[in-house]
Amino acid sequence: MWLILAVSGHILNALSFLSDKIFMERVIPDAKALAFVAGLSGILVLPLAIWFPLTGPFAPLAVSFISGIFFILALIFFYNALAIEEVSRVVPAVGGMVPVFTWGLSFLMLGDRLSGRSLLAFLLLVAGGFLIELHSFKDLFSRRFQTSFSLEASAAFLFAASLVFQKYGFTGAEAMTSFMWSRFGTVFAALGILASMPAILARLAPGSFKSISPAYKALAFLSRVSSGVGPLLILAAISMGNVSLINALQGSQFAFLFVLALLLSRKWPTVFGEELKRGVIMRKGAATLVIAAGLALIAL
Repeated sequence: MWLILAVSGHILNALSFLSDKIFMERVIPDAKALAFVAGLSGILVLPLAIWFPLTGPFAPLAVSFISGIFFILALIFFYNALAIEEVSRVVPAVGGMVPVFTWGLSFLMLGDRLSGRSLLAFLLLVAGGFLIELHSFKDLFSRRFQTSFSLEASAAFLFAASLVFQKYGFTGAEAMTSFMWSRFGTVFAALGILASMPAILARLAPGSFKSISPAYKALAFLSRVSSGVGPLLILAAISMGNVSLINALQGSQFAFLFVLALLLSRKWPTVFGEELKRGVIMRKGAATLVIAAGLALIAL
């Protein structure tokens, strides 16, 4: 069950990442403004307090709250990387590094272990993610690559910390209570962004938005829905299974994202600008096969 939830959540997240790229290019070209919007959406969980308790052991709830803060900080780095690099490179790069950081943090905080077939699946999924992101040797020394890589690594570490902290919260408190406190953390982080940058509201004023076509609006709306459902499915999977493997399953997201980004790049090249060279497509295709092998090992 957790495998189905995790894969479904990651595919929905792929749709939301495409939306993020559109927002960065056509709607709100400001990473902190986008993170503010994402964080403030945590208010939407408040009605759940009617059915689920907000009280519990202090430590797990405090850690859950901090996980929400880490998530918003990760989004700031992620959006900045997305602004300067292709979506089919940024997402796999971050997704490939998140399992590495997650494994290290899970080992220290949760005592999680990977062995045998699970370890091989983990390695295949991580390797596939890095293969998709791979640039040419010459690009490794460019300022653009170094900047994007540092942003991606920072985002990956913070995403991993957020997920491991959330897993810790699940182990010590009711799952929904822990989840709500993590959303309160995102709201707190959003208010912190607003306090440090009060002019951010001007970036969100309707008159400051760039003109976008109905097609962009429809795609962005559908992807925003995906961004709300996807994380819920992943968090549900985390509450049931191994956090390192669930994060490594982002490989399924990479393959879906790559194909969809290529299709959209043909229609909207100024937004996505994906490389359509044969060598790039073949390399990413090979990475998809590596990812599929990792998924098959987990499903066996």
